[in-house]
Amino acid sequence: MPKILALLALLACCSPAIAQQANPKQATPQQVRRFVANFQSGVSKGCLGNPPKEVSNPAFYCSCYAKSFIDRYSPNDLAAISNQAASNPQSAYTINLMMKPEARACAAAQAPYAQ
Repeated sequence: MPKILALLALLACCSPAIAQQANPKQATPQQVRRFVANFQSGVSKGCLGNPPKEVSNPAFYCSCYAKSFIDRYSPNDLAAISNQAASNPQSAYTINLMMKPEARACAAAQAPYAQ
C-alpha cells in the first residue's frame, strides 16, 4: 500500500494540471500523447520511489506496472483516475485493488530479469 500512496501523491501533484491542459475530449492528438506519456512517467516514478519489497528488479516492475495503466485504460479513463486521485486521496486502496492483477503479472514477469 505505501507504493500506491507514493504513486497517488505524485499523480495528485502533477497529473491534474496535465489533465486540464490535455483534456482528452477536446485535446489535440499531440496533447493526448503527451498526457498519456506524462501519466505513465508519473506512475513509474511514484512506483520507483517506493517499490514493493518482494520486487527484485524495481525498474522493470515499475515500467511494466505503469504501462499496465496505459494498456488497460483510455486517455479519458486515465484523466478520471488522475482527477480521482487528486480529489480523494482515500481512493488509493480502490486504485490499488483495480490494478492488482497487473501488479501480480508484472511481479511474475520481472523474475527472469532479477538483478
